[in-house]
Amino acid sequence: MKRLVILMLALVLCVGAVGVSKAAGPDDITYMTEQYPPFNYEEQGELKGLAVDLLDAVLKEMGASKSKKDFKILPWAQGYNRVQSEGNTCLFSMTLTDSRKPLFKWVGPVIETKTAIIAKKGSGVKIGSAADLGNYKYGVIRDDVGQQLLEEAGVSKDKMDITSKNESNIKKLDKGRIDAWAYEESSAKYQLKLAGMNPEDFETVYILKAGTLQFAFNKGVPDALIADFQKALEAVKAKGIQQQIADKYLK
Repeated sequence: MKRLVILMLALVLCVGAVGVSKAAGPDDITYMTEQYPPFNYEEQGELKGLAVDLLDAVLKEMGASKSKKDFKILPWAQGYNRVQSEGNTCLFSMTLTDSRKPLFKWVGPVIETKTAIIAKKGSGVKIGSAADLGNYKYGVIRDDVGQQLLEEAGVSKDKMDITSKNESNIKKLDKGRIDAWAYEESSAKYQLKLAGMNPEDFETVYILKAGTLQFAFNKGVPDALIADFQKALEAVKAKGIQQQIADKYLK
């Protein structure tokens, strides 16, 4: 009986050891992103965007065999859940906030960003301070920073139209079925153009947060590997590659 207990304990330890395997290098990471132009998006079957090209350059700097062809594009909420629950994962590009900071390990910044409240011109939406946010109905992406920042400001979920695709938010905003759209400012303008809208017909009425986009890694990724990623990112920036990529997508 004693021998059986010892054997069972050894088996449990072996299984546990397999379950907590650590990433040895950049090729062991699963890279996930979303449709979030101009930072990351799929066009005619090809992944493009400022953050996509930047991470691709970082991987080359690290000598990795993986490249942007290996990145997976997912709905944001799915990727957001996976990067918290699955080891050896990275999700990008993610806005760094106080509430998100302890949930992940971070490499960045990718670029400065603004999460904005966007309304149709002439709609009468006026937000002078966070105290006014509860007066309106917002379109948001599930688990996106826009939703999270509104919740942190005390806006109830019944004031939010939560969806997984921005096409829905844009249509509802144009038709007046929501008062405003909580989203990253540059990406919102880009997506309005893609939807055939004139961005000049819309305006930013309030900034929820000015911050930075980052690469977010599962908490189980070793600190040494995170440091290697950060070092490679700084090297790419020092060579002027990051600025070249930014100019390509933002000008």
